[in-house]
Amino acid sequence: MTDDNPYKIHSSKVIYENHWMTVREDQITHPSGSEGIYAYVDVKNSAVVVAMNDRNEVLLSRNFKYPVKEWSWEVPGGGGETDEEITLTASRELAEEAGLASDDWTTLGKTVVWDGLATEKQFSLLARNVYETERLESDDKDLVRDGQFFSFEKVHEMIKSGEINDNQTLTALYLAELKLKESK
Repeated sequence: MTDDNPYKIHSSKVIYENHWMTVREDQITHPSGSEGIYAYVDVKNSAVVVAMNDRNEVLLSRNFKYPVKEWSWEVPGGGGETDEEITLTASRELAEEAGLASDDWTTLGKTVVWDGLATEKQFSLLARNVYETERLESDDKDLVRDGQFFSFEKVHEMIKSGEINDNQTLTALYLAELKLKESK
């Protein structure tokens, strides 16, 4: 497998831009030879944290997701600043969303969030033995509610019932369980 792009890009322009994202539209030639456009969202990479207390319970918070107008149980996470070290991003998100910190971090993996639509890569991290720290200010502090610790058994029930339906959370939980089983 090669890393060569099979699409030929003739031009690229910004359609919309704000602090969180840039929407781009590229004039391209498809691998088949036909001409067309490819629009996509250029987004900062994200860090998603499976935070565990000393009882091996997982922190979940109820967050309101504006685009789908629903509340969702999720692990802490968010976008990083340009070229920011991913553990720093994860640590900041954990402090902003939950007022927690950890000295025991494990990177679980890197996955692509919206592979046909956006550039964002998700870095999933495990934070063990979390403890209380100063809660950092956050732009979306009003949208995060009810941070609680749950056993993995309860997390599985919440997944089955649809209470946990956020793909980034599901991915991070899966990767964390793989790592924890590997560690036994």
